[in-house]
Order: sequence, then C-alpha cells, then structure tokens
Amino acid sequence: MHHTINLLIIAGGIAVVAANAQAGIANGGFELGFTGWAYAGNTGSSPTSTIIARDPIRMGQQAPLSGQWGPTEGDRFAALWSTDSIDQRGATLSQRFAANPGDVLEFMVFYDYGDFAPSADGAFVRLETGTASVDLARFNMDAGSMLADDTNVGWHRVSHVLPMSSTGFYDLTFSISDSDGTFESILGVDDVRIVPAPGTIALLGLAGLVVRRRR
Repeated sequence: MHHTINLLIIAGGIAVVAANAQAGIANGGFELGFTGWAYAGNTGSSPTSTIIARDPIRMGQQAPLSGQWGPTEGDRFAALWSTDSIDQRGATLSQRFAANPGDVLEFMVFYDYGDFAPSADGAFVRLETGTASVDLARFNMDAGSMLADDTNVGWHRVSHVLPMSSTGFYDLTFSISDSDGTFESILGVDDVRIVPAPGTIALLGLAGLVVRRRR
C-alpha cells in the first residue's frame, strides 16, 4: 500500500500560526495540520496513518527501524525531523496556552533515534511558566537521557500537573536537533490536551447548578 505524506517545511525563519494564548490546547491531535501551533524547521504533519521515512526530503531512503509510525488517535500526528537536507538541522513546535494551576497537561510522544555515538540527535519537551521551566521528556540531552544506538522509544503518555504560572500562561515546546547533519531521527507528538483538575471540575459543576437554580 502506498501512503502519501504532506509536509510543511520552513527554511530560514519561523512561521507563527497562533500569536496569542488561549484556554487549553488548540488542535492537540493535529487533525488541522499545524493550525494553533508555531513551528520552525523541518517539521511535518502526516495526514494519513503512517510515516514511511525519517528524511522528508529524500523520502524512503532511511525508514524508521520499527517500520511505520501511526497516530494514537484520529488520523494525524505531528512529526519533527532532524535533518541533513537543510541548514537548520532540526525542528521546533510550540504553543502558548492558558490553564489553571493543578490542571494536568497530557500528550503522547515517541522518539525514533536514527544516529549513533558519538553523534547523538537530541530532543526534548519543555514547559515554561514565565519564571521557570521543566523538561517533561529528554532524549540524548545529557548523561541521564542518552539512548543506545538506533533506539526506538515507542509511543507513551506523559502527564504533568501544571504549577502556578507567574504570567498566567504556559509555553509548551517540542524540539529536535541533529548533531552532525546525517542519519535522521524523528520526534512524534499526538493527543496533546489539558485535563481539568478535580477541583476545577467540581467548581464548574457547582456553577452550572447555580445557573439552573437561577433559571
């Protein structure tokens, strides 16, 4: 079966899709491509159920070790490539959003590492709150996150309770880089969402009850 992949590639700049923060995560399943996200570099969103190669320019010459990657929900997911095809050698995908402290940020992520020591393609998922930042996932970024050559870290869910933000907003960034310009890797992202804290859900339920009583 032949699969077609539509790619959004930006060289020499950043294309900003959403400039202002919004409540919750917009388009967290990437069913609308990158609408709601800011992106730069060699980034692609797959409109089908699979990705067939690490390198979006030289398609098919270096397939992921596991064969093909598919979305965890819906029909699409976001794929960030390291690359030897253009000078940027990496990709970044980010979104600013508003949420309540105590809400839970959740997302699915995989890392298809296609290089080998001493050259290590690095990737991370970072949450910034205005005065502080925390890495929610790290691959080949330091001694504690180094992977064996050509390792696949399959789809898995990451959950993080949102702390207090000094600005009232949160910045979520997915990033991948290429260490030497050869042998591509992929950082995959899907199903990014905010789960309201139990206290928030209770308050919303109470507010709805008050409205109904007033009516």
